[in-house]
Amino acid sequence: MFDFERFRPGELIGARDFDLSEQALQDWLALFPDDRDGDLMPPGMMAAVSIRAYSDILSPRPPGNVHAAQEYRLLRRPRQGAQLTTRVLCAEKEIRKDRRWVTFDSETTDRESNEIAFTGRMIVIWAA
Repeated sequence: MFDFERFRPGELIGARDFDLSEQALQDWLALFPDDRDGDLMPPGMMAAVSIRAYSDILSPRPPGNVHAAQEYRLLRRPRQGAQLTTRVLCAEKEIRKDRRWVTFDSETTDRESNEIAFTGRMIVIWAA
């Protein structure tokens, strides 16, 4: 179980791979058909890729966490077939008004070129 005391600002928590396969793109476009832009990853998929990595890496989590905020910065849009790796790290943690706040940063790179495709930041009120 990941508890608040375990987090160390600046520390890498883990990494997960994601293949931007034809099937992954088709699954997204089945929900959001207007997002089609050739073989480029729709910008909205940034959140799906990042949160999937976060959920896989930070498991199990205590019940009752609150997702307070998130933001993403797109540097380049991966193409279908890209092999991506998302690294999640603890950026900050603090206690404010008796609540535990944890800020997580993510960085998603293309494994072939090693270029950063997008970054993210998520702020969570951590339950325990």
